[in-house]
Amino acid sequence: MNDDPGALPVDPSLSRGPGGAGAGERPDWAGPRRNILFIAWRDLANRLAGGSEVLVDQLASGLAARGHRVTLLAGGTVAERPYPVHRNGGTYSQFLRAPLAYLRNFRDVDLIVEVCNGMPFLVPLWSKKPVICLVNHVHTELWPIRFRPPVCTVGRRIENTVMPWVHRENLFLTVSPSTAEALNQMGVGPDRIRQICNGVMQPDPLTPRSARPLFLALGRLTEYKRIDMLLRLWERVRQVTGGTLVISGVEPPKRFEWTPLYFKELHVIGSNGFGIEEVGGVAKHSMEHYFDFVAGGLDLTPVITHRFPLDRWDEAVLTLKDSRRTGAVKVLLEPAR
Repeated sequence: MNDDPGALPVDPSLSRGPGGAGAGERPDWAGPRRNILFIAWRDLANRLAGGSEVLVDQLASGLAARGHRVTLLAGGTVAERPYPVHRNGGTYSQFLRAPLAYLRNFRDVDLIVEVCNGMPFLVPLWSKKPVICLVNHVHTELWPIRFRPPVCTVGRRIENTVMPWVHRENLFLTVSPSTAEALNQMGVGPDRIRQICNGVMQPDPLTPRSARPLFLALGRLTEYKRIDMLLRLWERVRQVTGGTLVISGVEPPKRFEWTPLYFKELHVIGSNGFGIEEVGGVAKHSMEHYFDFVAGGLDLTPVITHRFPLDRWDEAVLTLKDSRRTGAVKVLLEPAR
């Protein structure tokens, strides 16, 4: 189901392998078919979906291609997949609603995969079914960045202490040696940790090696991604390797180390609304295209909701800033007559 008209469209390629079939499809699979329930806090349709959601989709699609009955229970925005997806409340309410949704609709499953992204669902407390705990990474040091006390203190304790105890008889599935080590430090024995590879898409053909090394950091630029740490480490790395570091993503971070910019060690290039765009085969600054449209007769008056004389620019800015209250769409500053 897709319960949000603003949801991101489904990209079928994310649910297919290189040959266009379901990820990991094995039509000759002759093993027993299982009823598997994934419980995660986001679906791939969520605007904040990331690597964890891509991985869950690949695993679920691959299991469905093998003939298993797969269902995803997730909070927030959901959309159609090669398997059923059920919405389970919002960002926080889903942790309370998951047990109720399970008791109403999913008590006949054979296996539950609990996806723990910081705050766990603690499935073994309300289900006797076999459970696998999927942990992409441990959030121990990120809790104080995302939340203030006492929420960060409680969240960290639940993740570090309660979750390992609740899953003390279950297998943990992770994607990196560092997460496996973190789980081991939390008391999870190595014999109960399994590591899988995150490489789920066929890579593009290799390009010729460049004369200068190029490093790319691609992802959401939120504070818990620790871009500030990356910049500090880059100062040490580039002295050895040379080259260029490119950081690409969305959502400007609240904590960002701008000091290298002051020393002209970083180049910031806009790529959202004011970069180089190609229109009609002509590539130039997007603002130049905008002026061309206006000069060509584009009528903007239907979207101008407020007009101010130039000397009242401060009122114009506040009107646009508080657009939810004022209803402003475009605000026009006019020269004094």
